Amino acid sequence: MRNRGALAVLSDKINISECLPVSKTKQSLMLSAPRFGINPKAYASLFLDPYNRFRKPFKYTAFLAAKFNGDGDINQIVINQFPYDDLIRFAQFVKNNYTNPDDALRTTFIPQVKTLTNLTALRDSNGNIIINGYTPCGVFMSGRPLCTITVTRKDTPERTDKFNFYSLIPDREFAQVTIPKFNPAAEKKLKKLQGHFTLFDSVDIVNSDIPKRAALKRDPDQNTVMGRSASSTLKELYNHEILSSVMTPEFKSLLIRLMKIKHSATLRALEKRQQGVSQEEKDFHEQYKVELLEWLHLIGFRLSPFSMNPQNRNNLAAARAAHNTEMILIESLANYIATNISESRNRLTGKFCKIPFTDFIDTGELSLDASIDGNRLVVSQKFDALVRKPEELRISDVSGLVGTTMMLLQGIPPKNVHTVPVLSTEPMVVPGL
Repeated sequence: MRNRGALAVLSDKINISECLPVSKTKQSLMLSAPRFGINPKAYASLFLDPYNRFRKPFKYTAFLAAKFNGDGDINQIVINQFPYDDLIRFAQFVKNNYTNPDDALRTTFIPQVKTLTNLTALRDSNGNIIINGYTPCGVFMSGRPLCTITVTRKDTPERTDKFNFYSLIPDREFAQVTIPKFNPAAEKKLKKLQGHFTLFDSVDIVNSDIPKRAALKRDPDQNTVMGRSASSTLKELYNHEILSSVMTPEFKSLLIRLMKIKHSATLRALEKRQQGVSQEEKDFHEQYKVELLEWLHLIGFRLSPFSMNPQNRNNLAAARAAHNTEMILIESLANYIATNISESRNRLTGKFCKIPFTDFIDTGELSLDASIDGNRLVVSQKFDALVRKPEELRISDVSGLVGTTMMLLQGIPPKNVHTVPVLSTEPMVVPGL
């Protein structure tokens, strides 16, 4: 077999050509596999959600990579739609032919990826650019940028391209509303203190350590390391002798709502003790379960090399479950590259800015810096851990990010490109609502 490089050779791990009947579909898959350089079985597994963390996928979605239209023009955006048809066929083929009836992948839903038309861009109140479009059958789709992708390819080392990655679905929220946490004078003073309450780390991933780490139990667990549950940080914050007196009403209201959310294990325990759980409590839990407090790892447990202990106080802080899931987006990309491209060199960098005097995250950042066969990829995300209502990501967002980065790295041409103006912030009206 001719060596096609670290990116491309992966697809030969499954010999699709021997399994399909002679047809146009067979020809398409044979041609596309080396071009995309994606291990079909590993890619199909990205649709699995073993811990049930993600929101259920919608029946179709769309993935975009967008960037500003050069020369510092922030009023126009270039939107790239890549050819995902082959990738989805890969995943469907593996699901139907490489799984047994007991395999979880057999029953996993793989959404259709749509090509959108009538694309528009709108800058929201937080400065994010929201992209909207329509499927061929007229369904309105919308999405915000989930992370940034910076690519430097070895054949054009003088050029670096920076994109925002979008995943569009019909019911994605347009904006995550930031709320003021403290009065202006207190906010200013607390910002000066925040450097003393910031966690930062940057580690080189040891690719061969990942499967070994996956087999290990988290011992001691996060609650033991931190000396309390993550939900306890809510009361500590709400009742803090300094912070409570300078909180805004909106922030107090958010904390009160978060303190009402019970963990599913707590509800089961109450029912077992026959103390009764009302239907109202169950419905409230179901509505807000993604806002349960959890301990978040600055450097993910499964990606931590054996030279470090991820179960330590300087690697943990509290935030809502939705933000933990949000970090899984880049962690899954890092895991995919490190696991499937052994020659890759990967560095993970994280930063948690905590609310002073607490272990509660105010803002968080995570980035992956990967070098693959002379190409460089940097994927970064930032999140505000105290928006009014966090967004729930779907497992299809992970597969979309992996597919997009692989295609950008290899210079796969977009299926189509649209240049659209960025409109000023306006109240958005969704057609049909």
